[in-house]
Amino acid sequence: TRVQSNIGQSRFGSVEGPATFTDHSQENRWYLFVDDLPTPGYQPMVSTNLDEGWEYLDSSDYFLTTYTKHGGVISLTKAQYDALRNADAESAVKEDLGSVTVQAGSTAEDLQAVLPAEAEVNLYYDMGTSALPVEWDLSAVDLNEEGTYQVTGIVQSLSSNKDAWVGKDGSTAYDAPDRELYSSRAIQVTAQVQITEKTEDPVVLTKIEVLSGPDKTEYSKGEAFDPEGLVILASYSDGSTSEVEGKDCEISGYDPDKIGEQTVEVSYGGMTATVTVTVKAEPTEEPTTTPEPTEEPTTTPEPTEEPTTTPEPTEEPTTTPEPTEEPTGEPTQEPTEEPTGEPTQKPSGTPSDPTGTAKPSGTPGQGGGSSAQTGDESMAAVYAAVLAAACGGMVILLKKKRIVK
Repeated sequence: TRVQSNIGQSRFGSVEGPATFTDHSQENRWYLFVDDLPTPGYQPMVSTNLDEGWEYLDSSDYFLTTYTKHGGVISLTKAQYDALRNADAESAVKEDLGSVTVQAGSTAEDLQAVLPAEAEVNLYYDMGTSALPVEWDLSAVDLNEEGTYQVTGIVQSLSSNKDAWVGKDGSTAYDAPDRELYSSRAIQVTAQVQITEKTEDPVVLTKIEVLSGPDKTEYSKGEAFDPEGLVILASYSDGSTSEVEGKDCEISGYDPDKIGEQTVEVSYGGMTATVTVTVKAEPTEEPTTTPEPTEEPTTTPEPTEEPTTTPEPTEEPTTTPEPTEEPTGEPTQEPTEEPTGEPTQKPSGTPSDPTGTAKPSGTPGQGGGSSAQTGDESMAAVYAAVLAAACGGMVILLKKKRIVK
């Protein structure tokens, strides 16, 4: 069944190159592009019922550049649309991007690294500006010859797409031999390149590593780090090496009050290596107990004190005369008649003092001591005689000092 004929009958002539797509914002709505000849190119048509056909879309919100034709319609996300819009550049904000300098003998990669990577561009349809990548052509530069060179770069925009061709003898005919594609609307920028005399690269430190660790790796709490024995191997850009003592390095990361294993940083020339040490708790209890064996010698002299107590038996003889006193009470009563003559004569000092009490009355300073000795000796003789009579045997006469205390 024919639904519609002469679809998109031209307002300007004939039509060709139709393209249709669905409206994603409204249901049951479709669009049709038809290329009106000879101008203005694609014109939009719309339908809300395909069984009823199409009609031209006349809306102030619609815009399409004149001569847009024979294209396709694709679905895009907002991010994809923005990326395409920001790449649709019309011109460069500034065509001369300045100058750069490299030494003679540099590589193309060295030069590429110092050239501007992007250029600021103006977008079509007054959409503002954006920054787009630049692809530089370095063929005009002799990297081994000192001098100044100008290089050209192509801004990578939609305009840089190859949209035309040229063939032999500059022919642009569709059948021209040796045709090559190119961009007819590419945006070009320039830069100046200075090639200078090559100088020797400075020798710089590239890395350090621990050649030998410190002699001391275990510390007591509060003890300072000792770099003695620590040696660092320093490597340089020219391939040379040198040994550096720990005392010439900067030490960091060590905490003398932190118990346990620690990673200590050793820095030299802006480079860093590490060593591991251990901090132990202070030996507060162990030293107090370890000297205990040394205290035994202090107790071993105790046997030497026994001789000081051994003289105690020597004092016993001082008490042995005690039995001699026991018989002194008995004979003094029984044999009083036999020795009555002897005691009365020996102890008496003068006829006027028959008791003998006058002799010891003198003081030692006055000579009374010698007379007291004489009386004591006579008394000792009397005791001896009495003991002999009572015991019926030999009596040992003890010294005066043992009898008289």
